[in-house]
Amino acid sequence: MKVLIAEDEYWVRKSIVSMLKKEELSDIDIQEAENGEEAIVLLESNPADIILTDIEMPFVDGIRLIQWVKENCPYSVAGVISGYSDFPLVKEALLNGALDYILKPVKRESLKECVDKMAAAVKEKQSNAARMERQQKSETMYQSYLQDIEFSRYITARQRHNSVSMESYGVKTPFRMILIRYKSKSEAGKNGMNSILEEKERVKDSLKNVFNTKAVFWNTYRGQEYLVFTEDNLLYCREKTSLIFAAQEGFLCASIGEKQKNLQDIPSEYRNLLLKIVKNIRYKSQNEIFDYTQPDPKQYIHLVQTEQYLTPLKKELESRNLEQVYKIVMDYIGLGKICEENWYLFEVKQIIQRLKSTMVKVFQRDISDEDMTEGDSLFDSMEQALDRENTREFLELATQVLKTYIQSEQEPEDQEPEDLIQKVKRYVEENYTDNISLSSIAEKFFVTPSYLSRSFKKTEGVNLISYITEKKIQKAKEYIEKGELKLSEIAFLAGYDDYTYFNKVFKRYTGYSPKDYQAQCRKTD
Repeated sequence: MKVLIAEDEYWVRKSIVSMLKKEELSDIDIQEAENGEEAIVLLESNPADIILTDIEMPFVDGIRLIQWVKENCPYSVAGVISGYSDFPLVKEALLNGALDYILKPVKRESLKECVDKMAAAVKEKQSNAARMERQQKSETMYQSYLQDIEFSRYITARQRHNSVSMESYGVKTPFRMILIRYKSKSEAGKNGMNSILEEKERVKDSLKNVFNTKAVFWNTYRGQEYLVFTEDNLLYCREKTSLIFAAQEGFLCASIGEKQKNLQDIPSEYRNLLLKIVKNIRYKSQNEIFDYTQPDPKQYIHLVQTEQYLTPLKKELESRNLEQVYKIVMDYIGLGKICEENWYLFEVKQIIQRLKSTMVKVFQRDISDEDMTEGDSLFDSMEQALDRENTREFLELATQVLKTYIQSEQEPEDQEPEDLIQKVKRYVEENYTDNISLSSIAEKFFVTPSYLSRSFKKTEGVNLISYITEKKIQKAKEYIEKGELKLSEIAFLAGYDDYTYFNKVFKRYTGYSPKDYQAQCRKTD
C-alpha cells in the first residue's frame, strides 16, 4: 500500500509518518510532499493508493490537489487534514472527491480509523477495476471468437462470402494467406471453454505481432489451424514463420500461398494450402514450411508397394492367420517402420483406409455389429494417434485391430483383479476429455497396453478405446440437450479439437449428426 502525505508543516508531517509506521502496516510505502505541487510531481512518477493532504498549502492547495487526483488517479483515494477553522474548506474537499478528513492535532486513533477506511475503499476500487477488466477482456475475446466462427464457416463453405466482414476484419487485397498448425495445450474438459479461448487468443496475438497484421483467424472446425493474412513477399513470410517456430513451442507446420487479388478466392486458397500440407507433411516432421512454389511428390512409394500385398493379405485374413497377417501389415507393407523410413503422413492414412476396406470386405458377413463398430473406432483411434505422433500407441492399436477382426483364440490368462479395472474406470471418468490413450493409461497403472486392453474387454465387455469414446459422446449429448453452447464449443469440451472428426464419431455412436441431434432436442423442448 502506497501512502502520500502532503503537508507544509514539517513537524505535523513527520508526526503523521511516525504514527503510520508505528501501526506496523504490512507492505506500506510512505512518501512525503511539502505542498500540492510537489505531491503532483511525485504522483505522476509514482502513483499512491492513499493521499492524505493538508488544505491550506503554498503553490497548489489541498482542494486543487484532490481535484487533480480525482481526474488523474482513478484508483487512488484522498483524505484531508484540517483544523476546526477550516471546516468550510473540508466540506468543499469532500464535495470534490475526498473520502474522509482528520482534524488537527492529529491523533493516532483517528488517523488509523481514517487510513483503514481509505484502504478498504482502495481495495474495493481495485477489485471493481479488476472485475471490469476481466469482463472487458471476456467480451473482447468472445467477439474475436464470433469472428473466428464466421470466418471458419466461410472457408469451409458453410457460409457465403461476405466481403464487408472480411474487410472489417482487416483483410486487404491483394493478400497472401498462411496456414499454420499449432498443437493445443489446454485441458478443455477440466478448465472449460474460457481456457481454450484464452489460449487461442494468445496464439493469435503472437502471430499478429510477428506478421504485423490484424487479420489472423482460428479455424474453429479444425482446432489446430490458424490463418494469417499478410501483404509480405514469400521470402519474408518464410523468415517470419521460421522466427515464430524458433521462438515458441507448439507450432507444427505451415503452408504459404500465392498472392491473391479477390476476397472470393479465400475458400479455394485455404483448400490449396491445406492440400499442400496433406500431400507433403511427413510423419513426425518438425516445423516444416511449405509454399506454392514447391512441387508435390510425384509418387508415394509405400502406397504403391501396398497394392501388391493386398491380395496375399486378403488370403491370410480369410484363413484367420493372425501371425501372417501381422507380418504382412507390419513388415511387408511396413507400418511397423513408419518412423525409420520417413513416411508421408498421407500415405500412412491412405494405407490404413485400404486395410480397413480389405478387412471389412473379408469379415462383413462373419463379424458382429459390435465388433465392427469397435474395429471402426480402433481405426479412427489409429489416425488420431498418428496426428498426436504417438507411434507406440499407433502400433498397439494396429495390433488390436487385427485381433478384433480376426478374433483369434487368445492365450489363457489369469483373472485380472477387478479393483484395477475399477481404478481405470474412475481415472477415465475424471480425464476422458483430455488426450488420454491406451498407452498412457497402461503406463499410469504399471501394466502393458495389450494386457490392459484384454482385461478391460474381458471384465467390461467393451474395448477401452470405445469406452472412452462413449463417455465423450455422452458428455457431448448432455451439452447439446442443455442447448446453451455452440456445437463447435461442445466438440472442444468433449475432448475433440477437430469438429469434422467429432461429427463423424458422434454420428457413428448416435445415428445422428450433432446438428440433427440438436434439432431433435429442440423439437422435444
